[in-house]
Amino acid sequence: MRALLILFLFALLSLCGRTQVVITSSDLPTPEGSNYVLNSVIPAPDVALPFGTIWDFSGLVISKNQGVTVMTTEESPLREHFSESTLCYSLGGGNYLFAKKTEKSFLKYGGVAKTTELFMNDPEEYLRFPLKKGQEWMDSLQSTFSSQGIRFERSGRLKGKVIGEATLLMPYGSVQNVLRISLEETLSDAYEVMGAAMVQTTTNLIECFVKAGNAEPLLTWTRVMVNDKQISSYLSFVDGSYVEGKDSEGPWNSFSIEQSADQNGARLEFISEWRGVLTMEYLDQDGITIVTEELKTKPGLMVVNIDVTLESRYLRLTSENQSIVLLCPKF
Repeated sequence: MRALLILFLFALLSLCGRTQVVITSSDLPTPEGSNYVLNSVIPAPDVALPFGTIWDFSGLVISKNQGVTVMTTEESPLREHFSESTLCYSLGGGNYLFAKKTEKSFLKYGGVAKTTELFMNDPEEYLRFPLKKGQEWMDSLQSTFSSQGIRFERSGRLKGKVIGEATLLMPYGSVQNVLRISLEETLSDAYEVMGAAMVQTTTNLIECFVKAGNAEPLLTWTRVMVNDKQISSYLSFVDGSYVEGKDSEGPWNSFSIEQSADQNGARLEFISEWRGVLTMEYLDQDGITIVTEELKTKPGLMVVNIDVTLESRYLRLTSENQSIVLLCPKF
């Protein structure tokens, strides 16, 4: 019985002559009154962060999920403590985060989680608008918080940079025109234990992926470093049913790949709805083109021989103004 592997289909409705992606504050909807599900992967995969023109997170396995409700600060039970913020994120179990979105910035004001209360004396400028590739910013922060009866004085600095724009591959499909933001948050916490002064330095290395039309980052990857040693990592992403701007299929459907009878090759099969010339590119793991071929298509079933010796990670099929990226299985 021959093995038939159904490909992950990622449709990319990319127009020729693509312009630079720029995201303003108004491109990210104000989220109050919304609900969404946040999926978590804990610990985050122990792999290098993907680079190139395709960022592949399609193989993520969810550890748990959490419903998030966004309300105005005035509606929250802690409005008196975070009166300068405008947004309250309720994570359940008495856990809250507070923020504010302005024309120029997305600001964090702290929150309450279990036995910890964090109050930002100076809000943290988490994002600075407009967001576009190459943009950098820096912000200092001051805060106080208490945990298990110990009071902490925190000072720190956040460095942000938009390091790229590309296509994000997720378990639910693909999203194009995504900006990738790298944040380095360095925190110094001063406290006392039995009269002795102590200082702990923590660095949070954060990668977040932002798409216009979505109030929240589609995915956030955090690595926590204490005294230059990683102690934890976690990844969270918005459930696909709440994501705006996911890609849909072009004039093709029913993709599959089948190993040849002699097991030395493979065939790509799909249903075509148009007649013309199709470009097929073999891409490596960074989305870089290895080989390009041209195919003549016609309506009906198309069968294309695949060169498995190229060890490509993806196939990209492109017509005049649309393209589809397929994740190649391994035989």
